[in-house]
Amino acid sequence: MERARSMRKHSGLPLQFWVEVVDTSVYLINRGPSSSLDGRIPDEAWTRKE
Repeated sequence: MERARSMRKHSGLPLQFWVEVVDTSVYLINRGPSSSLDGRIPDEAWTRKE
């Protein structure tokens, strides 16, 4: 939630766009590397490709 809050505040979007900001934040988190996946992104772990 902190990422979404920061993104909304930095962008200057009104509160009515909160859902879109959270969706975008989750999208970005899911496409980034994860320490629990040995630094791979979820797609690499799922397909076993780099």
